[in-house]
Amino acid sequence: MTTWASSNYMTTYFGIDPVRSRRSGLPQFDADAGFKDVRISLGSCVPLVGKWSGLVSVSYVRLLGDAADRPLVDDHGDANQYISALGVSYEF
Repeated sequence: MTTWASSNYMTTYFGIDPVRSRRSGLPQFDADAGFKDVRISLGSCVPLVGKWSGLVSVSYVRLLGDAADRPLVDDHGDANQYISALGVSYEF
């Protein structure tokens, strides 16, 4: 799965305006619209007891374009993101 993000979204979440640049010490960065990431996820729901179920999920996300080029990611982070989750659910 891949995600396209608007210019407004990319500016909000990945751009660095002059105020944020001064506060963080990172260079200013103008993030444009484009593909933000590509994601592969696997998940499972396992019945436990009665109406209870267990949930498990793992995902790999690769940031793309301006999301990957953001100074915080490019200089201090990694465009490769790994996510895992455990949970329980109850059916009403």
